[in-house]
Amino acid sequence: MRKTTLITIVSIFFTAQLYSQENSIQRMPKDIIHCLNEFGTDLSGALNICESRYLDFYFEKQRNVFSFKGKKVYFLNGNSGSKRSDKRTYFDETKRILNVGSIPSHLMQQLLVFSEAESKQIGYDAAIITGSKKYITKEDIHKKIKQEIK
Repeated sequence: MRKTTLITIVSIFFTAQLYSQENSIQRMPKDIIHCLNEFGTDLSGALNICESRYLDFYFEKQRNVFSFKGKKVYFLNGNSGSKRSDKRTYFDETKRILNVGSIPSHLMQQLLVFSEAESKQIGYDAAIITGSKKYITKEDIHKKIKQEIK
């Protein structure tokens, strides 16, 4: 009985995940899909218009009124979110997932948006952390950037 209940719960969870992915890919604006080849063309944290449109779409619920247009993003990945990454790596993985007809899961992605004062201090407008099992704070990002500068 217990095993059957667990299997049912897991099945419902995965079905919900698949449905939300299909729904998301269907409502993705065509202008984003048409400019996939413009994603991650350099290692700079500064986003081009295609990258910013995608991130505005992808993080629409998490970002509130923040827009990625003209912004600079700090990328991290790894189990503890402490490994420095870059825009090319992030978007290569995104394109790989989009090209198979899916959309990346939000389960292992975290967005941190910095205030204007914080942005001036650290040089980034936002941070995207992927694959981390640990919740990363703004203070963690500030420390990481300060260590890199030294």
